[in-house]
Amino acid sequence: MPWFVPHPNWRFTALLVADLLLVFVTPPVLSDYELPPFVGSLVALLATAGTIALVSDRRAVQVGVIGILPLAAALHALPAPETTTSALQAAFAALVTLFVGRAVFSRGEVDMHRIAGGIALYLNVSLAFAASYVFLSDISPAAFSGLTQDHVHRIQDMVHFSLTTLTTLGYGDILPRSPVARSMADLEALIGQLFPATLLARLVGLLISRR
Repeated sequence: MPWFVPHPNWRFTALLVADLLLVFVTPPVLSDYELPPFVGSLVALLATAGTIALVSDRRAVQVGVIGILPLAAALHALPAPETTTSALQAAFAALVTLFVGRAVFSRGEVDMHRIAGGIALYLNVSLAFAASYVFLSDISPAAFSGLTQDHVHRIQDMVHFSLTTLTTLGYGDILPRSPVARSMADLEALIGQLFPATLLARLVGLLISRR
């Protein structure tokens, strides 16, 4: 008999910890130590692959994600337009969010681990919007004001803007200017208000009813 048997839903808590590190720890570390741009991309790549592997119950998906890591790293090393890179990042972020949402609201026991998964999904929604904002700013530089010109720092700016929009905090240091940018920001703010009040509250309600 093994000395340690992990809880079936441990992956949701692990995912939340990984998201917290990615969102709140990685950006200042990359900025303060002035690491090469590929380091941030490598972290995002590993986080994306790890997320899909964590939340997927299918062994084929897990093996496939691990298998494409070397290929993705090789493709990233090749020179490519920023718009192509940001478009792929936005697509991957949306894919990860769908995987996480499917896993969190799938059938199974509702416990504190699954609540952690709901919070992780909330953060993934923010990251998906951030990646979409980066792509929009690449194809339309006038879509936002207050951004830095460097592409890596612009990604960090968009993560900050996305989080403040999702939580409707809105510092005003970065502003959406184009109609598309404003519509996206409005949609994210609406999701940010409804998600805790409906989906996350539903999970908490199911947890309380079990007790």
